[in-house]
Amino acid sequence: MEQHLEMTADAVSRMPRERLLAAWTVLTEAVVEQALVSVSPLLDPPEIGASLDERIAESVETARQLEGAAAAVLTISRSADALVRVMAAEHAEAVRQVEALEFEHLRDVSYPLAPGEFAGDSFGPALGMSSGAAGAMADDAAQLRCRHPELLRSALRGEVRFATVAAIASELEHVEAPDLDEVNRLLAAGSIPTMTVEGARRQTKRLLRSLGLARPVDPVEQRREMGVWFSPHLEFDQLTEMRVVLDSVDAATVRAAIDGRAQFLRDNAPRSGDGAGHGLFAGPSRADALVDLLLGQATVTTTLHLRVPVRPPTSSPAGPLSSRSVLARAHGSTGCSGENSARKNAAAWFGDDVRMPFGDVEVPGVGIVDAATVRALAGAVGTKFVSEFVAVDGERVTTLATVTDSYRPTTLVERTVKTRDGHCRFPYCTRPADVTDVDHVIPFAEGGATSPANLQCLCRHHHRAKTFGGFAVVMQADGECLWESPTGHRWLTLPSGPTLPQPAVFTAPAA
Repeated sequence: MEQHLEMTADAVSRMPRERLLAAWTVLTEAVVEQALVSVSPLLDPPEIGASLDERIAESVETARQLEGAAAAVLTISRSADALVRVMAAEHAEAVRQVEALEFEHLRDVSYPLAPGEFAGDSFGPALGMSSGAAGAMADDAAQLRCRHPELLRSALRGEVRFATVAAIASELEHVEAPDLDEVNRLLAAGSIPTMTVEGARRQTKRLLRSLGLARPVDPVEQRREMGVWFSPHLEFDQLTEMRVVLDSVDAATVRAAIDGRAQFLRDNAPRSGDGAGHGLFAGPSRADALVDLLLGQATVTTTLHLRVPVRPPTSSPAGPLSSRSVLARAHGSTGCSGENSARKNAAAWFGDDVRMPFGDVEVPGVGIVDAATVRALAGAVGTKFVSEFVAVDGERVTTLATVTDSYRPTTLVERTVKTRDGHCRFPYCTRPADVTDVDHVIPFAEGGATSPANLQCLCRHHHRAKTFGGFAVVMQADGECLWESPTGHRWLTLPSGPTLPQPAVFTAPAA
């Protein structure tokens, strides 16, 4: 069978493009027709007269085969999507060449068009899409082919989504050689291209900041992006959606104020069986909190939690520290001059060289608070830095919060876990951490500790999947989680990071 497939692959690779695409179409139609009738032709036939255990094993094997078949189809789909966009770029280039030759033929006659201006107007309708969408497809593929050929090859092989690599390319438009070569090398060696579009954007920006290549900020352009917009809700006529774009510091403060007021409403509202009260749903209570604050019906004292990166010191007033640890003790400003207060607080722990003790802060779900703003906040009256011990391991930072003997984690432990994870830790889930459960990896009843080393964020659905759905997970001290599905597939999920597929572990069906 394998030898036959190798011979077929060799023959297919030598086909002309038109015949190859025709064969691809025939194969796709044949698979689709079989799947529309029944998925059974795609699977091994079941045995007749099997025992209960054998039937269960056969069902598990059927699920595994379907997962494998679906993964193969998804690879083909991704490859086809990338190929269409490359064809759009080739089509646009062919039209440009034709029009450039025509312009050359006109010689001294003024040519009123830009070569290739109407390429999308013929390619788009041929695919049932607008000319603008076709033009964007061609531009994205051309940019990837020119600046990021390895990313484009990965998309053509179906290993990653074209939309993801196009988003990465858009974040790198301002980077030029030789820096671009280094960034492309790091991207090829890492997992950013395998992430979702938004996840890849965030991680690419984080990579650029770490290399000192962040996109220069245009204050005027940034200011133009700010605003408040209203639109009707798509499902309920009595609801309105509000979209707001704010400065990151303002947004973090507003969110803290809303969360504080919402918590007050939930704590003081009677629970009702029909779910109308604040106690059952966080969303409505946050909406009510926003209205109260905007209309001046409530005042709150906000607490803004920022996990601030600092340069590791070699010693502290309390004595020498390990070279692999950092201690930021609790200290607050005293109401003196802001700059002097900030310098005194920082100098007590980071020495006299306090020009840049703080780094940029990434606030999950909000954005970036730059180091200069953090330094300004450090000198503000009422600002306090909370004690946290962290172990530095390469680029990864794991907060070592205290362990509690109770089932429910302390506020500090819960905040530590949610800040570390950023989102649900189930493979490929992106539900934000602030709407997830804090789950014991090793159950509390089985001796699992209530500490960050044994806690992870799981949305309610995946919390149930872990408890009742047959999924297994093992957590490392640095927060990495290795998951295994009931059918033997494995994934590694990183804190606030991507999901990395791992070699599967399959158990052969009983003979």
